[in-house]
Amino acid sequence: MRKLLLTLSLATLVAGGAYAQGNNTTLESSPELQNTFAQYRSNINFNFALGYGFTKFGNIDHSFTGPVAKLGVDFRVASLGTTHQFYFGPEVAFAYSSKSLDSSKFKGQEAGTNVDTKVTQYTVGVKGTYLISTPDLLVNHYISLGLGMNNVHYSLNTGEGTTQNSHGMYASLEGGVKFKFGLTLGLEYRHAWKTGLKDTAFDDSSNALNLLVGYSF
Repeated sequence: MRKLLLTLSLATLVAGGAYAQGNNTTLESSPELQNTFAQYRSNINFNFALGYGFTKFGNIDHSFTGPVAKLGVDFRVASLGTTHQFYFGPEVAFAYSSKSLDSSKFKGQEAGTNVDTKVTQYTVGVKGTYLISTPDLLVNHYISLGLGMNNVHYSLNTGEGTTQNSHGMYASLEGGVKFKFGLTLGLEYRHAWKTGLKDTAFDDSSNALNLLVGYSF
């Protein structure tokens, strides 16, 4: 009886393994899955970029410089042949800058004191991209329009309100080239509203120009 049960168990395991092996459909063994995956990937681009930016904060009448980072996903929503392609998707960005300002830039303070001002920006938004594909060239050309929420964090080393946050909106325009192997080079302009630092004598908008180097895959 024991030998019979052992034999039946072994036969069941062998049969189950053979069935699983025969029905194990992998990406490498299935042309249908390969085509589906290729079509899926051709309609989605993941991209990130690093760069350096110049930001003019109207509220403190000074230009700041510092690093910039962006991360986004582009979903292809339409195409006209193989030349004109349209994408839409989310994007997040980060920028940091710091500068020592004279205290006269702040309301109610006399000149002569240095105020170390650190500015960190976080943005979350969406963008639409128009890509012009040029098969005969090494690069494609693109232009993007973005819109979203902008958060600015100020950190001062002196005075009242040394840590402040401002929330507002931003709009962006970016253009550049995308190499066939994935490298991207772009120039971006951003305008943001309500990015002002409290107790300053200027308006509360900002303008930024960012030079970006990235990769898309």
